[in-house]
Amino acid sequence: AASLQAGLVHAQTATTSAGEPEKEVEVVIVRGSFRESLRSAIATKRAEIDIVDSIKAEDIGKFPDNNLAESLQRIPGVAIDREGGEGKTITVRGLGPDFTRVRLNGLEAISTTGGKDKDGGANRGRGFDFNVFASELFNSLTVRKSTSAEIEEGSLGATVDLRTARPFDYKGFTMAGSLQAGYNDLSEDVGKRGTFMVSNRWADGKLGALFSVAYSTKQNFEEGPNSGRWQNAYSAGNAGRLQSYSTDGGRTFLPITPCTTATTRVCNTSETNATNPTLTGEALAVTRAIYPRFLRTSQFVTDAERLGITGSLQYRPTENTTFTLDVLHSEFSADRIEYNLEPISFSRNTAGVPQTDIYDYTIDARKVITKASFNDVDIRTEMRFDELKTSFNQVNFTLDQQFTDKFSGKLLIGSSRSYLDNPEQTTFTFESYNVQGYKYDLTDMTKPVIDFGRSATGCNIAQACYWQYAAASSTTAATNANGDASLIRLRPQTVENKFNTGAMDFKYEWKDNVRFKFGGSFKVFSFETQEWRRYTTSDQTSNEAAAPGSGIVTELNGNLANYSRAVTVAGLTYLVPDLDKIRAKFDYNCNCTNQWGQFTVNKINNNARANNRSAQEEDTALYVQSDFQTELASMAVRGNLGVRYVGTSQTVDGFFSRGAVLEKITLKRSYEDYLPSFNLTIEPMENVLVRFAAAKAMSRPTLASLSPAGSINTTSNTLSIGNPYLDPIRANTYDMSIEWYPSKDT
Repeated sequence: AASLQAGLVHAQTATTSAGEPEKEVEVVIVRGSFRESLRSAIATKRAEIDIVDSIKAEDIGKFPDNNLAESLQRIPGVAIDREGGEGKTITVRGLGPDFTRVRLNGLEAISTTGGKDKDGGANRGRGFDFNVFASELFNSLTVRKSTSAEIEEGSLGATVDLRTARPFDYKGFTMAGSLQAGYNDLSEDVGKRGTFMVSNRWADGKLGALFSVAYSTKQNFEEGPNSGRWQNAYSAGNAGRLQSYSTDGGRTFLPITPCTTATTRVCNTSETNATNPTLTGEALAVTRAIYPRFLRTSQFVTDAERLGITGSLQYRPTENTTFTLDVLHSEFSADRIEYNLEPISFSRNTAGVPQTDIYDYTIDARKVITKASFNDVDIRTEMRFDELKTSFNQVNFTLDQQFTDKFSGKLLIGSSRSYLDNPEQTTFTFESYNVQGYKYDLTDMTKPVIDFGRSATGCNIAQACYWQYAAASSTTAATNANGDASLIRLRPQTVENKFNTGAMDFKYEWKDNVRFKFGGSFKVFSFETQEWRRYTTSDQTSNEAAAPGSGIVTELNGNLANYSRAVTVAGLTYLVPDLDKIRAKFDYNCNCTNQWGQFTVNKINNNARANNRSAQEEDTALYVQSDFQTELASMAVRGNLGVRYVGTSQTVDGFFSRGAVLEKITLKRSYEDYLPSFNLTIEPMENVLVRFAAAKAMSRPTLASLSPAGSINTTSNTLSIGNPYLDPIRANTYDMSIEWYPSKDT
């Protein structure tokens, strides 16, 4: 119903040839607003000088999309990355999120959400996480693939413009809403989604107000195997992960000489030297072949909730003056549970290796171990819980003023803030050492087979007797020989991004076919990330393994069945730590030392420091641009030519350690860029457009690269540090587009 607007038109009364009046006939006119929105988007693309694609409001309103990223993927050249079953970030023509700028109602903004470790964790970069926003909140989406002087700098991929609805977009009172529900038989959950918008105008259309809200809930399941990357048994820096091999099905085993040097790839050769005996034949083949670092089964369960609210006030006291106030608020909350079952010993470099024996293996022509069985493998079951919430707020004020028939201006002032709060990120593990009969078969990569064997006690992964909660490896020679202790990893964290922007733009119609544009802006961007990690020693060393001799070890091992529960992932049923019961019993979020162990966290221990940093940028920009249109050899020609100046001043800080000395250092720098641009559109024949664009573009360095956080090691004489003096990435860009418009709809 929302996509159709119907009206009744009464025909005029006519007279028949006999002089009798005709009956009045009701005529119903049906206008398809969805088709009109498509036509509007196509017309916008065609009318632009730059290379632009757009989606109008009715497009989005009719798409079954969860968020903006999934709407944007409908634009050519835009691909998305998904997390939790939803689109999160975009890639434009091969350039990732850090190279794409996003503007909300004309103001640059960044929204950040948390992420899984394999996807890089929390967003601490310049990329925009689109899953924060419901698509229904926005009136139009525009992707600018080429640049011009009037468009703000900072992008190599594209500039994405998002615009919320305003009351002057509608002729008068307008109200619309929708309710949706969907059932997922995997998660056995009903997802709910509702939207509502109301808008009206008063005072002869001079004053208008609009309010919209969107709310949704959804539970997402992701599950399946993953490799945790690939490696070989003699990767640099470890003594070798395999101690013997068998060529007769595991009846007899032949030893593999351990590597005793950390020199890169020395152990992968057959050269003889004092510390690395020759490896030949099958021993060499086994150690040089690659295999999964830890082939594991994983499941991610995400309960997501999204709320978005927009408001807009517009006032037009005269035809030449328009005031606009836009407010946007969005909240994205997610509780994510992650289960992993993995052979952890295959990824070790130190304690507990080499112990593992390999047999019944197949090495293919690519030197990949596609199938194998192993003895003495350490298995880990892991549960991670994340409580995530992103709050985004933006307010901006716009004044559009027509000074004369030829001269107009625009003032834009606004501020935005994105705040990611991850108050609990806890990982808990149980271990099983020296498992016999672990095997995998990757002959068919679409249907991998994994068998986690039997523990030393003869139990399987679904039984409590298979598992234990192990103390730190330094407590006894036995556990040190076994390898890794169990983890209790505590990593609460936050990420905050702010923008404060002021801009003025002017336009002068010099002639009918020549227009001049000029203006400037001042923008302040601030970024801060904080992370806390568990530590147990006075020298601020992180320790995420079980505290030696703590009561938690005794309690868990004596009652492990009471602190675990069964899950089924990819056809395998196994036990995982039950964090709800463990949290209730041991209060590990107390940031204290209690009867069960030490659960203190801080921001300056050796593993937390890198994610405690901040940055601030002040950007001053000026531009001048000329738009023109003419004819050349009977072909319509239009284009623009301009240059943009931008000065950037950066301040970054972070923790730096020199041995036992820890200090927070702050560094500053400034640089300038001059960015010329040229866009040309030619219509060589009717309904065919050929576009060409050339520009110098820049993208500021990633925030992690700029951080001065690092350390000096006076023993090995090494320095590890970011580079606050990195120049921006600069590029000379060229774009060409050939477009054919056979009809208004195509």
